[in-house]
Amino acid sequence: MGLAVSDFAQAIVGAMIGAGVSTGAELIIDDRIFDRDFVHPTWPKGQLNRWYCAEVAGLTFHTNTISIFATPQRPGTPPSITLEPDARWLEIDPRKARSVNSGRHTLWAARQHMTNNISLRGDSRHASTPVEVTVHDPADFFGKLIEQTMSNEGIPARGVRLAVETDRLDEIPVVQTIRTHMPTVLERCNTDSQNLYAESLLKRMGHEITGEAGSWRNGTTVVRMVARERAGAVSGKDVIVADGSGMSRENRVTPETIVRLLVSCAKDKKVYTPLLESLATPGRGTLRSRFTSAGDSLHGNVYAKSGYLKGVSALSGYVTDERTGRAAAFAVILNDVPSSVARSWVKDFEEGLVRAIDEHFHSGEPGRILGPRSNGTSGTSGGAIQRTIDELHARYADLREGRVADYIPELAKTDPDLFGIAVVTVDGEVYAAGDAETTFTLQSISKPFVYGLALEQHGRQKVLQHVGVEPTGDAFNSIIKMDAANRPHNPCVNAGAIATTGLLEGDDPTARLQAMLAMFEKYTGERVRVDMSVFTSERTTGHRNRAIAHLLLNFGMIEHNVEQILDLYFQQCSINVTTRKLAVMAATLAHGGVNPITGERAIEPKYLRDVLTVMYTCGMYDYAGEWAYTVGLPAKSGISGGILAVVPGVGGLAVFSPRLDEHGHSVRGLRVCEDLSAEFGIHLFDACMHDDPGETVSGMFQRRTPDEQDEDRIDHESTMSPTHYEPDRGRAPEPGPESHCLAGDPLPREDAAAILSEGTPLLPLLHACGEIRRARFGNRVQVHVLNNVQNGACPEDCGYCGQAKTSDAPIQPYKLKSREEIIEEAAQAKASGAFRYCMVLSGRGPSDADIDHMTGCIREVKAKFGLETCLSSGLLDADKAQRLRDAGLDRLNHNLNTSRERYPEICTTHTYQDRVDTLTAARSAGLQLCTGLIVGMDESAEDLIDVATELSSLGAESIPVNFLVPIPGNRVKTPRSCGAALSPRFCLRVLCLFRLMNPKAEVRVAAGREHHLRSHQALALEPANSLFVDGYLLTQGDGPVGTLRMIRDAGYDIDLHGAEWPDRLRRAVENGTLDPNAELDGELNMLKPDRLSERKLAKLRVRVGEDAPVG
Repeated sequence: MGLAVSDFAQAIVGAMIGAGVSTGAELIIDDRIFDRDFVHPTWPKGQLNRWYCAEVAGLTFHTNTISIFATPQRPGTPPSITLEPDARWLEIDPRKARSVNSGRHTLWAARQHMTNNISLRGDSRHASTPVEVTVHDPADFFGKLIEQTMSNEGIPARGVRLAVETDRLDEIPVVQTIRTHMPTVLERCNTDSQNLYAESLLKRMGHEITGEAGSWRNGTTVVRMVARERAGAVSGKDVIVADGSGMSRENRVTPETIVRLLVSCAKDKKVYTPLLESLATPGRGTLRSRFTSAGDSLHGNVYAKSGYLKGVSALSGYVTDERTGRAAAFAVILNDVPSSVARSWVKDFEEGLVRAIDEHFHSGEPGRILGPRSNGTSGTSGGAIQRTIDELHARYADLREGRVADYIPELAKTDPDLFGIAVVTVDGEVYAAGDAETTFTLQSISKPFVYGLALEQHGRQKVLQHVGVEPTGDAFNSIIKMDAANRPHNPCVNAGAIATTGLLEGDDPTARLQAMLAMFEKYTGERVRVDMSVFTSERTTGHRNRAIAHLLLNFGMIEHNVEQILDLYFQQCSINVTTRKLAVMAATLAHGGVNPITGERAIEPKYLRDVLTVMYTCGMYDYAGEWAYTVGLPAKSGISGGILAVVPGVGGLAVFSPRLDEHGHSVRGLRVCEDLSAEFGIHLFDACMHDDPGETVSGMFQRRTPDEQDEDRIDHESTMSPTHYEPDRGRAPEPGPESHCLAGDPLPREDAAAILSEGTPLLPLLHACGEIRRARFGNRVQVHVLNNVQNGACPEDCGYCGQAKTSDAPIQPYKLKSREEIIEEAAQAKASGAFRYCMVLSGRGPSDADIDHMTGCIREVKAKFGLETCLSSGLLDADKAQRLRDAGLDRLNHNLNTSRERYPEICTTHTYQDRVDTLTAARSAGLQLCTGLIVGMDESAEDLIDVATELSSLGAESIPVNFLVPIPGNRVKTPRSCGAALSPRFCLRVLCLFRLMNPKAEVRVAAGREHHLRSHQALALEPANSLFVDGYLLTQGDGPVGTLRMIRDAGYDIDLHGAEWPDRLRRAVENGTLDPNAELDGELNMLKPDRLSERKLAKLRVRVGEDAPVG
């Protein structure tokens, strides 16, 4: 980045000479990492020679531009020119430029499209800053520059060419690789708003995810995917990449979506830190002239990205507080700004909003700081928490009681007056005061976390054979006291902790240490390291612990090498943290074992209870009873001065102060925890003292003034999802199925059977699934249309299918539809409001001719209607899957249908593994997977759980759940599951099962919803986020009108996706006024697919009974 292009080329050639390259070298330029669509097609051609429209190639140098330096000559003659880099092979035509003695300097350059023929134009009055012009085919240009530089050094080259598919360049030694580091790329994107770097990053993401050459298409797909993952309610069609900059009038991304995205990034420290550093700040980059006025009122720092388009202005980023480490995300988008409005007014308006956010943020008032709060979890008021810990810090800052631990030499060096407090809620909000970012070692606070790791590795039974769970009343370092089973009493005293550490698995000491560090990183959300000076100090002076370890060996409580176990124990005690990190660890325990900042699970819920119980009864050693009486929370302390406490379901708090009392606990830490418990009523048993069930542990920090309560209520209501309800706050919330899945973790298999059991209440289960579905997909419901493009004559014997060779179903086979028929039906799907057009071919698998036909249809559907496409075509190999993907197919549908064990009873002409192999080939080709099942083929609960587990392992993006509709003549006729006929309640439980075991996937309600869910259809939209409309190949479904009304009446947003609906109908859907009795009925009827359905039924020649579903 710091070298001129010529110097850059010289450095490469110098390295070649150093590697022994002297003559006869052929230069092969490999830019295959990207496709060769150098500029986005939406760029106006008249701008393509400007620096901000530089071509994007797999090999990029500098900004893919050259600099032309002009020096005036005799008036009326062309100026003399030099180039950087000195590309002597370029044709620079200066004849349309002239030197002048007076007038304006108007020199500029133009490049002929798709060539490097450049002409210089205008008047050159004086030697000035260079004229920048883009080059065509940057990789080829740079190759020629290297060739020229080699020639200058006396190394003749045998020509330059671009790499082709057959080149195996990985077999050729690479002299030197020069890459731009990611922080630099991000800075050029966000601080300097440099399009080339943004576009290159877009294509690189497409390459990394798909394995194909990076392109506008696959890069945009990745952006949409990430936006949907991190911001939730983002449609794939809402994000448009155009003009290179990404700004387009077609974009439908709202400020709320941008804020959700920024909040998500802020909760992931691995993303947040480089993102923050890459953004412009006042006086720098695109903010060089903003927020810099004298007497600026900003309390914190602004990190932001601006964006401009004619009539549009945008500004988004963070306001931060360095003192506490907190941040507020913001986004402003101004549309239809009249040209008469001065740009300075727009800037003043945006900056005024940011200043207002900054003042609100730093006033201590409630606000959406790093994300909305969920009522019934923490219910916190940011102002109340921050004010309280600030007051507590001031209250005890001058307390000088206690002394620093001096029996470990390194700890004795600690400044005794250090004092930090931090609180982290389960919503990821962080509050801190004092020395909250000062590092110190965990010491005994590490013990319950290592205990949790041992439980996960071995299970309760084995761990309990080595370590008990009884409090002792003895000091933490008492030499040893065994229970009747010759075990240490609990894992919090040193003897029990050493025994627990001795259980950790790993092939060698390094592997065990790495596993332990990885565990702590899940709790902190950040990298952790061992303080080697403290470790060495403890190892040298830890004679008491060494004696304890040998006694444990004598009693058979440890089995490995004693010194190795002691080393690992000393290392776990010497891990560095801060008060803030410690509070995050506590909040992770409070949040069902899921880190509230990163969303990563740190411990399985079934072992979380064990850890918290031991912390409550044993965590404070011989002070445990007094602690339980006064504070009443699970806690752990360490002799470095840290204390960690957990408020289940609410949050975690941490205090650091090295002055210790006679029990080895922080004096200030005890006082702070006692006061917090008393002032906010967070003792576990405070719930028993109140008649009002709202005043419980889950009401932490809610004892505020009426004004504060009103402010928090208004703030929360503005962020609630439409179907949100407040859980019972009469007790601390117990981890439910959603605690596994909100962060994307599938429900453990051992917990899955309960979902299908009537013993599990259905409505809370549906609500939990709805919370997961809304967190990932928002409140929208997608509508899909399915089209059978080839019917019957299938050689397979699938027992559920009317097209199978063994079926007597009265259907009329027809060959593959023509392109015209498929395009016509895609147009009808578009008009019905469909987001995705799904096509189905009957048969074992498509021929090469079928693939050729379908690829042509797919290309035309994509070009004409912009619909996402999905194809179900039977068994596929890798080559056919790749051809479909190259044509633009988005998804392959290939259902597993039932479990591996049950499949031979359903089909004998191909195997379950054949279906899995097809899905694997599709995934390798870069296709998304749409794969699900048919419920009602007399499967067991274990069969359903097996399918859900298999789909989770495949990473299916979409899971259609079909409920068997009996078709006369089929082998499988009676819809039964788990030993009984299908009922609406059971079908809802099945949908919940697949949502919980596949929380990241779209769950789609497919065939049979009208027949089996009946009046419960709307409830299915809690676990599911899309459904099919009209027919399902061989059975008839609800038309668009009834389906859309049902979605709207249930309180969900209908995903219109640009369907060509009558304007009045579109307005009615968007405004929520869709009414069956409204005068819109005439227009609604225009959308009914009666003609399509009748034509389909005519082709299928199916007789419909009075009370039977269509077969």
